[in-house]
Amino acid sequence: MLSEDNRYFSAFDGLVHSDNGIPFYTDDWIWDTYRAAHPLRILINSDREEAILHSFLEMANQMGNGWMPTFPELTGVNCSLVVCDS
Repeated sequence: MLSEDNRYFSAFDGLVHSDNGIPFYTDDWIWDTYRAAHPLRILINSDREEAILHSFLEMANQMGNGWMPTFPELTGVNCSLVVCDS
């Protein structure tokens, strides 16, 4: 989680944003987590998973191109798969 005092710096647009009460999460090594951790978290901690998915959507908005974020370790569209799976 990157939020601190309800604010966070976004490397996607270089600005400080308010998190509006929803913690902002960054890369969670989604290549390793999209198959098991995210689906499990939907069942056992849906509030956190919702905040993570919200963060992915915020990243897409902040990049200015509307694309889901890709992370250095990705070779596919795992972030989109996590959103669809939820």
